[in-house]
Amino acid sequence: MKIAAIAAFPFAMNPGMISVDRAVIDVLQDAGRDCELDLFCLEKSFTLETGYLDMDYAALRDPAQLEAYDRIIFWGDFLHWNTYARTDVASRMLKAGAARSPEEVREMWFKLMLLEDRPDLRKRSIVFGSTIYGLGAADLADRRYVDAIRALYRDAVLVALRDVLSAGFASQLCGNLRDHLGCDCAFFLHNRLQDTASSQQRGGHIACAFGRSGATTLYRSFTGLMAKASGLSVQELAWLDCQHARDLEPMIGAIGDAAFVVTDVYHVAVTALREGTPAICLAHGASSPSSTIADKKKEVLFSQYFAGGSLVFHEVLHEAMYSDRQARHLVEQCLKTLRDPTYNEAVFANIREQVARQRARLHAAIYADQREYAG
Repeated sequence: MKIAAIAAFPFAMNPGMISVDRAVIDVLQDAGRDCELDLFCLEKSFTLETGYLDMDYAALRDPAQLEAYDRIIFWGDFLHWNTYARTDVASRMLKAGAARSPEEVREMWFKLMLLEDRPDLRKRSIVFGSTIYGLGAADLADRRYVDAIRALYRDAVLVALRDVLSAGFASQLCGNLRDHLGCDCAFFLHNRLQDTASSQQRGGHIACAFGRSGATTLYRSFTGLMAKASGLSVQELAWLDCQHARDLEPMIGAIGDAAFVVTDVYHVAVTALREGTPAICLAHGASSPSSTIADKKKEVLFSQYFAGGSLVFHEVLHEAMYSDRQARHLVEQCLKTLRDPTYNEAVFANIREQVARQRARLHAAIYADQREYAG
């Protein structure tokens, strides 16, 4: 079987995006079936050197490039969100010289990412782990966009999006009540350090990574209070300053070995949840889903996995840090949650169950000769 996986360009060596793309290899290997996988993205051809394998991406320029494949998987990220096309994709493609104008980018996006006018390719397609949670009324007013995404979703073999809002939107767009909820693709990633014993005693540190919410100094201070109260050391990860794809593995190991994680970075939080490490996720409660890095996706992530107790809103933290008493109380609350075995095991058991279910659905959609989602 020949499989084409179409992914977002891992801009600035983004470890979250790299973990998503590495996971497509792992989840296909989990199936124990022979297949040939080729990776595509819109921006340009390139190679990611992960340290144990090289991932080669081909530039997708024509739908004809996909005709030889048995399955076409749109993998993760915001691939089918209107705003993503107008902002992230347009700026990167223009910078890469892949298009001459925003209008040309948009035409390419409709033809290549939504497979407009190619029902033959749509019927071989799977949409997995993507999100459209930022859709709004302005998107619904764009008739061409609505018709294109509706056609893709209705024709696809499987549509399983990463969050509950996107799944609900997909049901409305398709006019059905089918289960469109998947999971973030990075939940399928294997931890390649699991089989090697860490020289550091497990649970001896707090792993933290910041930089998405514009309050790194505040969050470092809060983590320092957590370290003081718990007697743990702090290991800050250079998640958003990753220089090479191979740098991801040690950071995954540090998260998996940590007593707990404090972060404002979405895929650090996903990694903690996947590795079974208790986490506190920091996010602006007043955030709106206006961009691909908006804080709202962190709130949705923790809420949909019944882990709302692990989410601390920036507004609450900011106010608490003005008072020693309030700060201590917030730290105590967080440590109580992090150390609650009943709470954490319920969260992690549910995630394991959901990820196993989604893995099975994905394998069935790839290899079974039937369509789960018929128009």
